[in-house]
Amino acid sequence: MMAVKRLYDWGVTAISMLVGLVVIFPLIYCIGVSLMSPSDLGSYPPRLFPSALFLDNYKTVFSSTPIFTFMWNSFLIAVVGTIGRLVTSSLAAYAFAFMEFRWKKGGFC
Repeated sequence: MMAVKRLYDWGVTAISMLVGLVVIFPLIYCIGVSLMSPSDLGSYPPRLFPSALFLDNYKTVFSSTPIFTFMWNSFLIAVVGTIGRLVTSSLAAYAFAFMEFRWKKGGFC
């Protein structure tokens, strides 16, 4: 019985690690592409990782666009949305906990 549990644990761990790699790979690839030179980007077959670090892409982004304004706007929208969800969820939780109404049990499916 212990061998079956150990085998199950190993299987769950292996599947979890595989799913984690599938989820994190696009982020790693995006960072790698952002560090590629134009010649690396146009090479065939395509490379997964840069041959050398090319930081001019970041210099171009920071000098040609108001990237910090864009980042601040995204942060602000995320904070306002989170606060709104917390407030509405708290009100709904209060209603489910302390008030009686029809179909109350169906809300916790």
